[in-house]
Amino acid sequence: MIPKKGNFAAVFSQNQMYQFTGEGVFSKKTNFSLGLLLQSGLEIKIGKYINIDDLSISMQGIAYHIKKKKFGLGLHLTTYKHNMDDYYEGKAKETGISIHKRFKKKDLKPFIYYSRILLKPKPDMVEPYSLKHKEEYLSFGIMTEIKHFVLGTYITTQIEDLMNLNKESGQLSITLGALLY
Repeated sequence: MIPKKGNFAAVFSQNQMYQFTGEGVFSKKTNFSLGLLLQSGLEIKIGKYINIDDLSISMQGIAYHIKKKKFGLGLHLTTYKHNMDDYYEGKAKETGISIHKRFKKKDLKPFIYYSRILLKPKPDMVEPYSLKHKEEYLSFGIMTEIKHFVLGTYITTQIEDLMNLNKESGQLSITLGALLY
């Protein structure tokens, strides 16, 4: 989102992620983030995941948003700092691209987001724990802004190969946020 008024905007958001099985909720994760959006389309974001057992994951990211009359395009780069030093070397890095449809006189923005996360598993941990060097994800969702509140929901699933999505890794996310101009 590019600020509608002024040179910049700040957005504080909470994202609840739910992964389901046939018997109910399999896992629930929460992410808090703070972003600074500039009129130029540049976004700087920091955040932290909570409620993930003994894991500590924080994120830092930068994005560039291009706004056109009928659509918007975003380019994203995020790094994740974690406390899984026994399994991974260094930070995970995520690159992504998003595209959303813009409707005239409507604040609803349906979007598609593709991302690729590069992981750095320690060589001796790859085999015993089936750790991967990269993972790809696809998200479908919708966002809106209502009087300085940001609301959204989306579904994310892992891409296994060219024509196959991993339905068991799917999760539903709900985003609530406040936008300050």
